Amino acid sequence: MNSYGACYKSKCDMDKELLTKFQSVVDSFNRKEFTSHDFIKKILEKYEDDYRDIFSVKTLQTTHAQLARLLSENAKALGITKSGKTKPELVKVWALL
Repeated sequence: MNSYGACYKSKCDMDKELLTKFQSVVDSFNRKEFTSHDFIKKILEKYEDDYRDIFSVKTLQTTHAQLARLLSENAKALGITKSGKTKPELVKVWALL
């Protein structure tokens, strides 16, 4: 476990520091909607060292699944909502509230 929180069974807990970083990434989008992939690219740009520290022991696929889960379970706190999926990748699309 790291200092940012962790996923346990069906719940992902996020501490305030990580929530603040996620919020800054959400706030940095210049549009109403973004995909999970957009979020991952942006968090890597802004917080690469934190990304490596938080998720260094996981595979890339597991890491991205955990990021998507953190977004989903903290959507209300981040002021976002799922607004659909894109094709052909079927990645989640998020919208600002």
